[in-house]
Amino acid sequence: LVRFILLTLLACFFHKSAIVCFVLYPLYYIKIKKSALPFVLAGVGLCFLFKERIVSILSRLYYGKETEIEHNGSYTMFFMYLALYIVSVFIEGSEEKSGFGNILLLTVFIYSLSSVHETIVRAAFPLSLYLSLLIPEIVAGINVKTEKDGLILNLLCDALCVACFMFFIGDLATLPFSFL
Repeated sequence: LVRFILLTLLACFFHKSAIVCFVLYPLYYIKIKKSALPFVLAGVGLCFLFKERIVSILSRLYYGKETEIEHNGSYTMFFMYLALYIVSVFIEGSEEKSGFGNILLLTVFIYSLSSVHETIVRAAFPLSLYLSLLIPEIVAGINVKTEKDGLILNLLCDALCVACFMFFIGDLATLPFSFL
C-alpha cells in the first residue's frame, strides 16, 4: 500500500489525471453483489443525466475555474463499456475478475461524463488497460459444457469482434479513439 501511494504521488507530478489511481486500490477490493446492479445502473444513469453539472464542479475543483462544456457526442465507448460491465456481473469468476470489474465500473462512470468534455476521457485511458486482464477472465468464466458450445462461443466472439470493427469504421463519435 505504501509503495502504491508513493508511486501514485510520483505519477501525479507527471500527469495530473493519475490522481484517479488513488481510488484504484480500495476500489479493487470492494465486493459488489449482483443484487446491487440496479443501484449501480441507477448511479450511472444519474451521472449521465447530470454530466454537465458534474463536469462543471469537477473542472472548478481540478482547474480552479469552470471550463467550457463541449458536446462532442462521444457516447459509443460509454455504451460499449457499460454493456461489458453488465455482462461481467453475470459471469462467475475469480476475485481478480471482481476487482477488474470494479475498475471497469469506474471507467464507465468516467465515460458517462466524456460526452461533455473530451479531456475527461484522459482519466480513463490507463484504466482501459485493465480490460486486457478482465476480458479473458470473463471468457474463462463462461460455462462451456460441450465442444459444440465452445465452437459457438468462439464464433460468437469472432463475430462480435468483426461487428465492432465494422461498427467503428464509420463516423460514430468514438472520440478519442481512432481505429483506422
